[in-house]
Amino acid sequence: MQRREDQIYNPSFERDACGVGFVAELSGDYKRATVNDAIEMLERMAHRGACSCEKNTGDGAGIMVALPHDFFKEVTKDAGFELPPPGEYAVGMLFMPTDEKRREKGKAEFKKVAESLGHVILGWRPVPTDNSDLDESALETEPVIEQVFITKSSRSEAEFEQQLYILRRLSIISVRAALNIKCGGERDFYMCSLSSRVQLQFCYGRLLCPTRQDVTSD
Repeated sequence: MQRREDQIYNPSFERDACGVGFVAELSGDYKRATVNDAIEMLERMAHRGACSCEKNTGDGAGIMVALPHDFFKEVTKDAGFELPPPGEYAVGMLFMPTDEKRREKGKAEFKKVAESLGHVILGWRPVPTDNSDLDESALETEPVIEQVFITKSSRSEAEFEQQLYILRRLSIISVRAALNIKCGGERDFYMCSLSSRVQLQFCYGRLLCPTRQDVTSD
């Protein structure tokens, strides 16, 4: 069918909104090169983290990677706890309040919800970050980023992931209610991911990825 010349739509007006890419290691092995390729791809998508008037501020973008068990096994020892074998635990990535009392209250509420679903909190780990390249508006809303490690229940792997989804949704509602976020309070709590298989690493183009220890570690 031919396009009518009097139509408002014109294909020349098309623009892309978001960039999404996939990098995979066909052997199934964990390789640093795969993460490097993903970071390079992300750097080429500056528009994905919508830019503000400040050169170093944007909505943010990131990469999703398989849980690096060997890496977590080492860093959790420094945090004072040990991990079970892969697949027997999950990791949550959370944006937390900068106020310590609100942060501890949020953790306590998350623990209550997790334990009600049959999980045990193994421990919490502050995620190393570097905010030296952030502009003023980003610094004003910068959260504390932490990871929570929880045990698997007696369910199968597939059911474990389903339960983690339920836990994530319920805990967001419960914690926000406990922190009075729904009643005009600050929106300073969010669980970005919770899974026994993958984790999210948030970056803004080239600005944060090279300075995040978790992303750059071999």
